[in-house]
Amino acid sequence: MNSRLRGNLKYQLKQNKLGIIAVIVIAILLIASILAFLAPHDPNKIDIMNSLKSPNKEHIFGTDEMGRDYFARALYGGRVSLTVGFLSMIISTVIGTIVGTISGYFGGRIDSLIMRTIDILMSIPTFFLILILNAYLKPGIQNIIIIIGLFSWMGIARIVRGETLSVKEREYVLYSKVTGEKSRTIMLKHIIPNIFPTVIVASTLNIAGAILTESSLSFLGLGVRQPDSSWGSMLKYAQGYIGDAPYLALFPGILILLTVLSFNILGDIFRVAFEPKANND
Repeated sequence: MNSRLRGNLKYQLKQNKLGIIAVIVIAILLIASILAFLAPHDPNKIDIMNSLKSPNKEHIFGTDEMGRDYFARALYGGRVSLTVGFLSMIISTVIGTIVGTISGYFGGRIDSLIMRTIDILMSIPTFFLILILNAYLKPGIQNIIIIIGLFSWMGIARIVRGETLSVKEREYVLYSKVTGEKSRTIMLKHIIPNIFPTVIVASTLNIAGAILTESSLSFLGLGVRQPDSSWGSMLKYAQGYIGDAPYLALFPGILILLTVLSFNILGDIFRVAFEPKANND
């Protein structure tokens, strides 16, 4: 990221107070999830005598139906949700960037074949495919990460392909072709670095989508399994006690909302900071 882009990003953050709040929220959630082991209570310790206790001094988020500390489970659940979001984003970003760059750079039949394949994949309800695959595979965070990553790269590929079509016509790329540089070298050295800001914007928004997908899978019982927790699985088990203990749904719901909203706000700020057209608008 060059100095001009860094300057644009700092300016946009200064102009957008919500952006600063989003950065603070994400930083707090990340730090809290990483330091979850410092929580005063064991997230998996069952204490039936203290089940469904409302938030109090000892258990600031209360306890669940098994008497487990809800704050500790929320911290460890955040670790799972954020890990799934970041790692699946990396997978989808790498695949989407490679496919989109190849499609835009070579054009012709290769471009047509790749884009028609992407159109077909995007026309299929992705979430239902994820549901089917996840139901047949062994439950686990690793499978959730891989499945979400493999089914969320198409949008990034389309964006990268459009940017590549523009970048490959610039003078330095044409000069590299004339001097006999290999296509792989041109893509790695000239094209991908110049479309990287766009990739950052797309990947930021992809994190939010991955977290929502994981939460939906866990809510349906196809994600994280007991005794582990994620924010989605916490919502799943909270629905049976929504009348007696509404806080069981309130806390994980608010955490999901804040996380997804913060990443979406950051994505918009990155888009305005990195895209000249957006700045002019």
